[in-house]
Amino acid sequence: MRGRFGLLALLLTLPALASAQESRAVQTARAAVRASVAARSLAPTDLADLAPTNVVQDRRSGATIVALTQRHHGVEVWGTTTPVAVGATGETVMTATTAFESGLTARANAAQPAVAASAAIGQAEAHVRRLAPAPYLVLTDDAAADAAALAALTVRYTSDAPRLVYQPVAGGALRLAWALTLTGGSELWAVRVDAQTGAVLAADDLVAHDTWGEAARGPVSLAPLAGARAALGTVSAPSSYRVVGMPAESPNHGAFSLVANPANAAASRNGWHDTGTTQYTITRGNNAYAYLDRDQNNAPDAGSSPDGGAALVFDSTFDPAQGVVANASAAVTSVFYWGNIVHDVTWHYGFDETSANFQTNNFGLGGNGNDAVLLEALDGSGTDNANFSTPPDGGAGRMQMYEWTAPPLFTVTAPASIAGTYASAGAQFGPPPAFAGNLVYVADAAGTVHTGCTVASIATNVTGKIALIERGGCTFVLKVQNAQAKGAIGVVVHNCNSDNVTTCTGANPDEAVITMGGTATDVTIPSAFVALSTGEAMAGATGVAVTASVGINRDSDFDAGIIAHEYGHGISNRLIAGSSSTSCLGNLEQMGEGWSDYIGLMLTQRPGDTGGQRRGVGTYVQFEPTAGDGIRPAPYSTDFAVNDYTYQDVISGAGGTGARALSIPHGLGFVWASAMWDMTWNLITAHGYSPDVYNAEGTAGNQIALNLYATGLKLTGCNPGFVSGRDGILAADRLLYPDPARPGEGMHYAEIWRAFAGRGVGEGASQGSPASAT
Repeated sequence: MRGRFGLLALLLTLPALASAQESRAVQTARAAVRASVAARSLAPTDLADLAPTNVVQDRRSGATIVALTQRHHGVEVWGTTTPVAVGATGETVMTATTAFESGLTARANAAQPAVAASAAIGQAEAHVRRLAPAPYLVLTDDAAADAAALAALTVRYTSDAPRLVYQPVAGGALRLAWALTLTGGSELWAVRVDAQTGAVLAADDLVAHDTWGEAARGPVSLAPLAGARAALGTVSAPSSYRVVGMPAESPNHGAFSLVANPANAAASRNGWHDTGTTQYTITRGNNAYAYLDRDQNNAPDAGSSPDGGAALVFDSTFDPAQGVVANASAAVTSVFYWGNIVHDVTWHYGFDETSANFQTNNFGLGGNGNDAVLLEALDGSGTDNANFSTPPDGGAGRMQMYEWTAPPLFTVTAPASIAGTYASAGAQFGPPPAFAGNLVYVADAAGTVHTGCTVASIATNVTGKIALIERGGCTFVLKVQNAQAKGAIGVVVHNCNSDNVTTCTGANPDEAVITMGGTATDVTIPSAFVALSTGEAMAGATGVAVTASVGINRDSDFDAGIIAHEYGHGISNRLIAGSSSTSCLGNLEQMGEGWSDYIGLMLTQRPGDTGGQRRGVGTYVQFEPTAGDGIRPAPYSTDFAVNDYTYQDVISGAGGTGARALSIPHGLGFVWASAMWDMTWNLITAHGYSPDVYNAEGTAGNQIALNLYATGLKLTGCNPGFVSGRDGILAADRLLYPDPARPGEGMHYAEIWRAFAGRGVGEGASQGSPASAT
């Protein structure tokens, strides 16, 4: 680890944007905040030192967005950045909720550090090494080779120059701390180390590690559906790509075709392969660089970026029967196409150069540039997932897309009354689920216990047979180990009935089909997991015969919803609070996953869609039909018979267990995106739908919604909760669409409030501390 810092680390009393004379916009923004001190339950001393940490001219609204951060004794108070929009005539727009802290004078613990900045770097590194995800490595039986491979994967961290901040902590204190960013391999951490004790107070992982692989489903047909795309302007260098074109989400949703000239002339003025100084014929350009990273070294595999030649024709074929590696060129083309699509569409709605978007050349329009997104297709560092790393403006974002393990093809061949193919999943332990034979229902001597949690409880003769075991009572690993000890050649675990509160205590009961977790080196027989109804059907029949075989894996590079979701993390991290600091979504109630789901839904929305239809996220990689449930607790739908989750479910179920439990941050984000989806359909109902998603000046409901999404992020304060996010959207409506008949409101006030109130974020909603999800 090398620490890069020096004298500048000690010059901490200077404002982030020091200048001899502040702009009128900064002065206006600060005065507006101070004028509202009483309404915000703050003391005048709390707002005595408000530093402008970012000031940008917003192209969409014409306003200047000033990000103000509290300081105490000239030291920044972490996580307090709050944006204020200042119009050309001096009018201001800000949210009703802010990120400002109260009682600074009484809460601050010290003014000078007792721990050196260099020591803080060492403490931070030791801490994140314990937190960092273990490196993905396939071990061999060669101990020396394994040790060498592990040593090669050891992350070496570098640090930026630490700076002093005040970190809010549980109990209410503001602790003087060293704030620093650690970078190593694919890791990116924002860490605060107590400047008095050396203890790590907070560590924010700036890589969005998603959990797309929480469930697996049965196989589906790849029958294509027709899709439409908006007509675009042309750019100087024509290009074409064989992909599933926008707005079709995946090979399940539409057919591959050679899409000609998809680059938007306004957002990508030189097309997708020209930085203004360098012209590429491979999948590289001003906005993105797409390649394979099978050897997981965060660098392009040699020759892995398809070359379109002088005509820029990227015409790789896709054959799902050949597996993911055979389709690698098509995968790189797909992720390059969709990464650029997200760039171009969101540029029109305000994720542009001045707002810290991802481009090599910003053409003198603001921002830092030199940060085109790195799109790593079929990354070898994991499976069944994807992630996105967001450094500050000027550092390239990194998207890692993974191969997805196919669920077993599980078939009941006898008796004829229940014969058929059923949804199933495999396990994280043991060999792949491939077996054939007669199935018997495990039971104890009394015939009443079917969970197989001890060898003695398996009284049924399972020698040479497939053992059917009920979920619950013990781990999946133990069930399979016990059946193996009794001579079974395979195991099928069926889901438990949530009505049985004694043994069915885990998440995703009943009809959910989940991958069985666990680690074991002594399991030598394959196993599969099926839904409750599938298990009950087999348990109630006689002469049951089953087969299971390994399916063909899929690649997330062909799922546009996942690509847009991951890119969406870069958007929300760089836009939130108008700060471009990328460190404002580290709190528990932050809605980053929801904003990411939302942009994926919007870019794959098709003419003829309805609000009530089922929009499952990740159905392609989950091997589900297009109307499947997807990876979230329910499909997105305005129909409460399909998706009835509300903010109350977050308050009562975030991080818990049981049928209504919501994971953090993904389940929590799902509820937020549900409210935004309802808002979108309220707007579409009122103002119609347009397939031209590039027209941010348009008056259709979906175009309005995209404007509210992007500008709402810019106007939402640091470390938001649901109420602050809602207020950010209301502020965006006031800024972009002021209602002349109702001063202080936007034109879409009613549609916004009705949607959020319907999901429990109405006028009386209170988020409490956004540092807590409950």
